[in-house]
Amino acid sequence: MKKLGIFLISIGIIGLIYFFQLDTSVKVNYSKGTSLGLPERVNNIGLMNEKQNYIIISGILLFSGLLLSLFGNKQRVENKINTENFNKTNIDHNLSETAYYCQKCGEELFLEMNEIENKKFLCPKCNSENIII
Repeated sequence: MKKLGIFLISIGIIGLIYFFQLDTSVKVNYSKGTSLGLPERVNNIGLMNEKQNYIIISGILLFSGLLLSLFGNKQRVENKINTENFNKTNIDHNLSETAYYCQKCGEELFLEMNEIENKKFLCPKCNSENIII
């Protein structure tokens, strides 16, 4: 998320710099060749609206990128096996039983083969019956 936030910040800053310099006036060609005191360039309302919309979009990108980079955290996968306490009994325990999670409370459970064959198990924490699909 932080990388996406930094990317959005950079796009927002580049957009703001570019769109603030956007010229919204157009040159006027008068029919008789003389302007008779009228201006050579006039403001185009359509270009002014486009400039405003692009500045708003760039600002939203900048703001959302800032929020993502500040509050977005990387998801970490933690290894649940502690390497200090890892021994042969843990290997035998993991081979003889399979780890499942309760669908209601998320408790990690190691089921025995008869529970796996019955396709049902009871969670000791929340007492809910789970079905193995």
